[in-house]
This record gives sequence, C-alpha cells and structure tokens, in this order.
Amino acid sequence: MDSLRVFKDCYKKMNDIDWINNINRQLNTKHIIYKADLLLNNIFLFDDPLDMEACYIPYHLKEVNWNEKPNGDGEWTYMLNRHGFLLELSWAYQITHENKYLEKIKEFILGWINKNSISTKENKGAWRTIDTGIRLTNWMRALALVSEDIKLSSNEIKDIKESLKTQTNYLKNNYIDKHTLSNWGVLQLTGYLMVNIFFEDTLSKDDEIWAYETLEKQLNLQFYNDGYHWEQSPLYHFEVIMSCSYLLMYIELSNKKCPINMRELLKKPSHVTHYMQSLNEKLVPLHDSDNVNVTNAIFILKLLDLIDDNIYPKFFEGKSSGNYIYKDLSAKTYFSIFNGRHGSGHGHSSLGHFNYSAYEHDYIVDSGRFTYMDNSPIRSFLKSSYAHNNIIIDDNPEMIVDKSWKYSRVGEPIATKVYDDEKYNVVKVIYGGKDKDNLNYTIKRLFLYSKEQDILSIIDVVDNMGNHEIQIRFQLHPQVETTEVNNGFLLEVDNKPVYFTSFTNKNVNIRSTFISQVYNQLSNADKIIYKDNFTDFEIYVNVISKEKLYLKKRKIIQDNSRTEILDRYYFGFDIYDNNDKKIMDVFYSDKDTYEGSKLYISENTFLYGELTVNGDKIF
Repeated sequence: MDSLRVFKDCYKKMNDIDWINNINRQLNTKHIIYKADLLLNNIFLFDDPLDMEACYIPYHLKEVNWNEKPNGDGEWTYMLNRHGFLLELSWAYQITHENKYLEKIKEFILGWINKNSISTKENKGAWRTIDTGIRLTNWMRALALVSEDIKLSSNEIKDIKESLKTQTNYLKNNYIDKHTLSNWGVLQLTGYLMVNIFFEDTLSKDDEIWAYETLEKQLNLQFYNDGYHWEQSPLYHFEVIMSCSYLLMYIELSNKKCPINMRELLKKPSHVTHYMQSLNEKLVPLHDSDNVNVTNAIFILKLLDLIDDNIYPKFFEGKSSGNYIYKDLSAKTYFSIFNGRHGSGHGHSSLGHFNYSAYEHDYIVDSGRFTYMDNSPIRSFLKSSYAHNNIIIDDNPEMIVDKSWKYSRVGEPIATKVYDDEKYNVVKVIYGGKDKDNLNYTIKRLFLYSKEQDILSIIDVVDNMGNHEIQIRFQLHPQVETTEVNNGFLLEVDNKPVYFTSFTNKNVNIRSTFISQVYNQLSNADKIIYKDNFTDFEIYVNVISKEKLYLKKRKIIQDNSRTEILDRYYFGFDIYDNNDKKIMDVFYSDKDTYEGSKLYISENTFLYGELTVNGDKIF
C-alpha cells in the first residue's frame, strides 16, 4: 500500500477544486523563494504574519542544532521547532518544481528525527507540547503539498511514522487539564489529530475519540458567547481557529467524517476575524498581538466558507468578551474599545483602551508586546497602563503588571452600555479600581460616533473623592506626523489628516515613546498626554475627526434657576466646523437629579435624560 496515498488523494482534490491555484495567487512568490533559498543554507527567518514569536533578523546555523538560541530568546528555539519553514520550501517547490526544495524538506524532517527521537532534558526546547502539536500540523501540511513528487524510501517512511507515533504519544501523555482552557491545548490536539488523517493507524480508536471530545470541549470553553477568544488576543484567536481550519480542511479533502461539528464550532470565532482586521487589512494589535497583515488567513477562511463578506454589520457588540468594534469600510473609519476581563497572561492593562483607524491607516494604537522574556522591563512597560490609551489617576493604575505573565492587581470592568442606529454608535464603558489610599474610584468613558459627520467624541468622567492628578493617554502609530494646532493636534499619515481636538491645549503635551508593532521589533512613536488636577469629580472631552473642528462649552441651568449647574448634573458642548458652522451639540448627564426640578435648559433647549445629541435622546 502506498504510505503517502492519503497525501496524494488530498493533493489531487486540492487541484480538482483549484485550492492550490487559489492559495498560490495570495502568496508573495518572490518572497517565498527568497526565504526558501535562505533555508537551503540553514538561514532561518520567521516573518510569517502568524508566526507567534516572529524574528525578522535572519540567523545562520552552520549545523542545525534544534536547541539553538542565537538571539538569547528561548522563543526563537520554539519557533525553530515548529517547522513552519517547511511550508515555504513546499510552496517554493510548487512554484519552481526544483528538487532542491524537496531534498531540504527531507533533510529537516529526518534531521530533526535523528537528533530528537525522544524527549530529554538536553533537548527540551524541541519538545514543548504546543510546539510539538504545531510541528505535526506543519509536517502534514508540507507533505500534502509535495507528496506527488517527494521521494522517500521505505526506511525513511518508517522513521517518520515511528517519530509520529512517539510525538503523538508524548502529547497524549503530557496533556494537562489547564490546557483545555488554553490555546496550547487546541494547537496540541489539532496536530495530534492531523497525523491520524494521513497515517490512519497512528492513534488507537480510543485515543482518537478522546482527542475529538477534548477538542470539542476546548472550543466550547475557550470562546465567549460572542465568538471572541477568552485570552483577549486577536493573534492567538487566529492561531486557534486557523489550526482548527486546517484540520477541518484535510478532514474534508480526505473524505473522512468528523465526529464533532467543527463548522458550527468555528462559525462565530471565524465571524469575529472580520472585526479584528483593520482598514489596512492588518491585525489590530490588542493585548499580545502583532500589527501584521492577515489577508492570507482570511482568504483561507473564505475558501472554507467559514466567513462571508456579505453578512457583516458595521458594529460588533461583544457583550460577553467586552470588545466593541465599529468598522465602516465605506466611511473608512474603524475603532475598537475594550472593557472586559483581561484574559490570560496575554492580556494587557487596558480597561477603557481604544484604537482608532481612518482611511487605510492606523492612528491611535496599542503598544504591542515586543518580547516574552520574563526579565524584560520593555515587556512590563508595554503591558502596563502607561502604554495604552486609557486613564491613570495619581500614577496609580488600576492594573499592575508583574513581569511577563503575572499581575499584582487587576481592575474591574463594571458595566457597558451601547446604542447603535442609522445615525449614532455609542459605547459607554465603566470600570473601577483602588486609589493610592485604597479607596474605590470609578472611570466612565463614553464613545459617541456620529455616522453622518464621521466624528468620534470621547467623554471621560472620573469619580474619585479627594484631590487627584489625572493622565489621559493617546498612543500614536509610528507613521503619524504630529502638528500642534489650535486646541489640539493634526495627525497625518501619507498626507491623510485626522484632527484631535480638545477645549484647550493647556496641559496637553506630545511625548516621545516606543511601541512594538511586531514581536522582536521596536519603533519610535509619539504619545499625546493630557494631565490635570481635579477634586472629587471631573469631565473631559476629546474629539477625533477628519475635518478641522473646534469645541464650545454650553451654559446649562436647572429649571427656574439662573445659576449654571455643576458639570456632574449636566454637561454640554457644541462642535463647530472650520467655517464657524455648528454641526453638532452634545448634552451628557452623569448624575441623576434628586434636588429641584429634573428639567434642564440650555439656550431654549429643554433637556432630560443621560445623553442627547442634536435633539435626539439616546439614553
């Protein structure tokens, strides 16, 4: 019997339904061949968008040592042992039909087996369970692409099958309950099950049943009801659903029956990927994620009919996960807001954080992750509140990061209120923490987007008894050029303007900082920081738009009174365009009235309720 029969059957079917040609059209063939030629000389470059710990610096290994750590980061070793580079060699062969790429695939697989036949203390960098699962997936995917032409002797096939048996046994014997909640668990089991598609006698029937039942349990557990992965990282969300999607793809290509309803389990998580991709087709770098192009991954999901461009509303209301995303491709406006549990160690100190994109560019962004090394002050800083677009009171953030993976304290997402119609999108997030005196404080951020005017207003409310200092931070993308203008800043990327407008430039400064768009990379960037002192309570307003604006505060009185009331009871402002034409008025009431009339008046406008915009009562 042909040991590669299932591979060849899948390859034939991929050609029959034009899978390979479809995927080929998405590849940067020049770059694929460049990387494959580097690999022929044992030069490794990890720059695939879904390389979890990318390294854009190429490293040469004279002789491949699978426990090598050339940059001092153990994550490089883990990337090496995932063998994602085999796919580049496979695609290079598909493009050129040159046998040197096939020979290198054999050399890497058989070389790894020769030096890592079993797990030992000396080669533990090659045998982490997550990397073993990913490696098995990549071996199967690579062989599926070259199975028609690769020449393997009976002894080589025997060695591969024995190694597959050893690796799958290792995964089964080292599976722990903790991984049922982790991306680790999914990436282990998808590789485990992928092997059995092609080498059908690798797993016992009981082990196969266990793996599918556990995978089903993982997917039911790990995704919130809204489809967002609990670890709160778009990158790891993609890792989980893509590993499952490749498994589903080869199950279907091999005409096997899947004992669990994978399509249904992947339906919501795949749907969410549309919102995780910004206007420039890059991944939104929330929490531990990179700002990289994920078009190829989205394309695979489309080929599998897991996503459909025609079904997406503009607003994603992630009530369970705490992620609220507005994506309007026609208006070229995108923003995301976070007010949820921080998830796993991949979560950042980002309650109340938001990102903003316009045209084809990102303007206000997350700061990224840079490294997972536990002793890195850069890692700690990038996870902290100081590296996010949120609010800090008295230099005492609600969440304290402890090195790379732990926290000394976390804030509490209290509530979120949303409203969306043909004119407005409103998201109000409320969260809290402890101040320097261990007293509770509350922060409310109201994001009001006027769809007609394409204006995002941010109303920030701080409620903390006593005298305090506040910092409101806005982290800019490295490409943004910043110019100070009246009552704000002009932010430009590629001559595309976005205006950041406040009531005053007083206490607002631009500071230099750095962010990490991709793992192992740092870039210089600017940050807008607003500082102020307040007692007990204060409201702050910032407006983001594509046209130049200015703001004017409204005078508001309580019915039958001539005295202007406190901002906490009613706060109003007008937005004017550059021609002094009023285009919006906004009235917000933070505190309920319990003394005197509940009717308020501003320039013959009668007011009641929490939020009124241009005469429209929203809350």
